[in-house]
Amino acid sequence: MLWRNSLKFCIVSIICAIAILSTYFLASLSHVSFLVVVSESMEPALNTGDIVIIGQSNNAYSSFKDVQVGDIIAFVEPGKTESGRNKIIVHRVVQIGDSPYGDTIVITKGDANPYPIQFVDFPITNDDYVGRVDYIIPYIGLVLIYIDILIRVAFPPMLYILIAIAAGVLIVIKVGRRKGILI
Repeated sequence: MLWRNSLKFCIVSIICAIAILSTYFLASLSHVSFLVVVSESMEPALNTGDIVIIGQSNNAYSSFKDVQVGDIIAFVEPGKTESGRNKIIVHRVVQIGDSPYGDTIVITKGDANPYPIQFVDFPITNDDYVGRVDYIIPYIGLVLIYIDILIRVAFPPMLYILIAIAAGVLIVIKVGRRKGILI
């Protein structure tokens, strides 16, 4: 009985991983990005575990020059992190102005934060801009957060196994369709 439940769990996990990887692959081919909200800074508009769909800055509908006060945008954190890599932040635009050099600068703030934080929320320039939040999918990202933790902490090689399984399934589907076995 226990092995049946374990088998069911493994099958569901593999199907979920394939769905997630397939969605990520399809999104990488289009002009959108998916981000998972991992903090409470934008509550109540965005909750931890929400997935936000970002129209990328190279998309005509999501240009930096079209950003307005009140928009929720994604941007690369202007300050450097300890690891040297910048994080992507999703916050609401509270002010738009010009720098002394004539460039447009945006100031953002998390809805739950009392005020903008320097080198996190400003100065945001065109170079930092990733895109505007177009859609929100509530709480689905919690699964991704837990999978990410599981992969990084408990089973580091699991990521490679999941990618290999997803690639194998995609190949089987493609070959099956060519031979007329699968619809």
